[in-house]
Amino acid sequence: MQLKPLPQDSQDKLKADRINKEAFPPWERNSLDDLYGSDSPEKLDMLGIYDDADMITGWYSFYDDTEFTIACSQRNFDKDGFEKFIGCLGTIISDHIPHPYRK
Repeated sequence: MQLKPLPQDSQDKLKADRINKEAFPPWERNSLDDLYGSDSPEKLDMLGIYDDADMITGWYSFYDDTEFTIACSQRNFDKDGFEKFIGCLGTIISDHIPHPYRK
């Protein structure tokens, strides 16, 4: 697993849009373009979650040091994958580690 910056104008961002649509119902979904277009773009970290074959499988956003969102393309929750993700994330953003929850 790798975390890499996800530029708004990249092909992977278009894939992340599809993942976003799959991961959230319409009433809970925020547009990724809205996140990118926030009033404080310097406060937004948008990272792609990549598998070992360098394919984007999800995205992670962290806004204003307080809010985060994770979306992935897997139907079932992968706890081992999530733990691997937060381990990788901890090397980038050490002071904010997300915890899983389900609705």
